Amino acid sequence: LFPVTRIISDSVIELINDIKPAYELIWGDILRYPFTFGDFRAVIYLTMMALIGALMFGLISDLIRILWGPEYSLFNFLTRSMLRNKEKNAVGPQIYIITGFIFSYMLYMAGILHILAVFSGILIACLSDAAAALVGRRYGKHKVVVFSKDIKSIEGFLAGMITAYLIGLILIGPIYAIIGTLIFFITDYFPRYTADNILNPIFIPIGIQIFIFVLGLPVGWFGL
Repeated sequence: LFPVTRIISDSVIELINDIKPAYELIWGDILRYPFTFGDFRAVIYLTMMALIGALMFGLISDLIRILWGPEYSLFNFLTRSMLRNKEKNAVGPQIYIITGFIFSYMLYMAGILHILAVFSGILIACLSDAAAALVGRRYGKHKVVVFSKDIKSIEGFLAGMITAYLIGLILIGPIYAIIGTLIFFITDYFPRYTADNILNPIFIPIGIQIFIFVLGLPVGWFGL
């Protein structure tokens, strides 16, 4: 996200300088704008703003779907294929997962979590869960009844765990990747007691960060 948000940040600065009279009429002196070209703080805050914007956009779309019907929802073409029966009259899983993203990113902004732990949790929560669902539906032959009484498959679990480990291996290294994979498996296998869509992007970064503190090993391939 850094290159994208930096480009956006610098573009915003260019824009407000181009429309200086209008900007100052609404917001006051342009010198009070808190960021400069290449300012990393702008990247951090713009990323948070984008996450909050995505959450609000998703909430409004889901409220329209619930209150007036799916045909009025902006994302009906996507949600109709991903919502389970128990989610048809409730907010979709994307709301929970974005909420988890925001919480973990807030912990990063507070200096509690490593940024690579946060991004690992976000990618594992998205891609591993998707891989588990797709492979499970398509190739799942060996069924498993999890604690919520839902029926999943060993093939789906393996696909999700392999994807989680590969993501962790690329971003945070082989040891911490194991931690992220185990947390993903636990939240996926015990959904009776956990809501994996919101807890994966929270618990995975926190779990990784705990082991970063305990083990003290370098994070990622470049020891960030």
